[in-house]
Amino acid sequence: APGVVQGEGVFETMRVYDGTIFSLGLHFNRLFRGCRLFNIRLPYSPKQLERYLNQTIKVNFFKNAKIRLAVWKENRHLRTAIICQNIDSDSGRKGQKGFKAMISNARRKKTRCSNVKSMDYLYFREAFMEAKKRGYDEALLLNNREEIVEGSRTNVFFVKKGVLYTPAVKCGCLNGITRQIVIQCARQLNIPFRAVAVGVRELFQAEEAFVTNSLIGI
Repeated sequence: APGVVQGEGVFETMRVYDGTIFSLGLHFNRLFRGCRLFNIRLPYSPKQLERYLNQTIKVNFFKNAKIRLAVWKENRHLRTAIICQNIDSDSGRKGQKGFKAMISNARRKKTRCSNVKSMDYLYFREAFMEAKKRGYDEALLLNNREEIVEGSRTNVFFVKKGVLYTPAVKCGCLNGITRQIVIQCARQLNIPFRAVAVGVRELFQAEEAFVTNSLIGI
C-alpha cells in the first residue's frame, strides 16, 4: 500500500465525515508543497483530485471513512493512488478512554521532509509497531537534543497551569492539520498557547496531555 512503497513521494490521509472530506484545502496545500519538494509535477489540478476523491467515496457508499491520496515516483514513472476505507462508528470510543504512550528509544532527526507527509515512513512505522508490541497505543519521539518532537503518527499537546503547549516545528515535528486547527481554536477561545522546545520532564509534569491527527481528531 502507498506509504510503504519503494519510491519517492508524498501522501495525505484524510477523514471523511458524513460523505465530506474534512479540511481538504489544508491537506492539498501540504500535498502540493511536498510535490514541489520532491520535484513531482502532478498532472492533476486540485479540482480534478477533489473530484476523484469524492467519486471514490461515492462509489463505495461511505459516509464515515478514511481516504488516502498518494503520489510517488517509481522508475521515472509518476504513480497516483487513492485508497478509501470505512471507519466504524464506534472507533471514537478508544480516544475517549485515553491513549497509552511510551517514549521511543529512536531519535527523530529533522530533515527537509519533516514538514510534509513523506513516503519515507519506515522509521515511524517501526516506532509505532514497537509501541503496539509493548502494549501501548502510541510512541512519542524525541530529537537528538532530547526534546519532544511528535508521536509516530500524531502531534502532541499538553496543558500546564492553564497554558496549552505543543512542540515547536523547529524541533522537527510535522505541522499536522489537526495541530493547526487546535492552535487556531485556542487563539479564538483566548486560551494561552505556546509552541516550545521541551523535554520529557515537562510533559510528565503536565496536568493533562493529548495527541492529535486527522483520523482520531483529538
